[in-house]
Amino acid sequence: MHAQELIKPLLFAGEARAAALDAYIVERISAAIAVLKACRTKEQTTEYLMALALVMPPKEAKRLDAISKRVGFSYGQSSKRGGRKRAADHQMERRADFDKVAASLEQPLQVGEEVLAGRGSTRARGELALLEAADGNGRCAVMFRAGSEEVRVEYKHSFGKIDKKVPVGSAQLQRPPPTLLPLPRETRSDKMSAEKCEHVREVITAPPPHAAAPPRCPCHARATPHRTPHAAGVRGGLRHEPAPARFDEAPPRAASCAVGPG
Repeated sequence: MHAQELIKPLLFAGEARAAALDAYIVERISAAIAVLKACRTKEQTTEYLMALALVMPPKEAKRLDAISKRVGFSYGQSSKRGGRKRAADHQMERRADFDKVAASLEQPLQVGEEVLAGRGSTRARGELALLEAADGNGRCAVMFRAGSEEVRVEYKHSFGKIDKKVPVGSAQLQRPPPTLLPLPRETRSDKMSAEKCEHVREVITAPPPHAAAPPRCPCHARATPHRTPHAAGVRGGLRHEPAPARFDEAPPRAASCAVGPG
């Protein structure tokens, strides 16, 4: 009996360390979600939704209430928002789509499905148009689309490696990986078009139609058209600043720009 009491802590030491590590991971995720849920920018909103999708259980699992309290988020329809779904409900559906795509990654490819073809920076999405053999030894063809244009590219081999080597001319076909990025939001019915936004911007920034002329210096206002502001002398009781001296002359005495006696 004494020996069992000594051995028992050693038997559960590994489980205790794993539980402590799991608790630490949950604390880190909860702290990040608490900061991101402010959603002050578009980037922060995207990161918050992705963080929610990481911890979302399947719909059939009865752990959502406990997870929401532990991590710190709300779910269910909001009465303050007209009964609309909360972000957690949308991300639960997004996580379900992620799990569905992840489970199909190892399924054999079929003609007509979306695939990734190419290698490195040239890898792109396309539609599988031809697949001769499922083992990768046969030829394949992928239809790439860019707008209204279509390009059909044929490859000598379908998959990446044959006998642990990548053959020349291989398409390296694979399914597109799943993503947790949130889906684009639906366009609001009251959203203004780009043309209307540009028109409003022009109206706001345009000057008034009858804007008053900017105030002018009294010297400029009373100077005659044939005399410049630098003309020397007094005209109409207004003293002007003398013209600047040439480099070979002594600088003239500065004259004050003031209204003289009438």
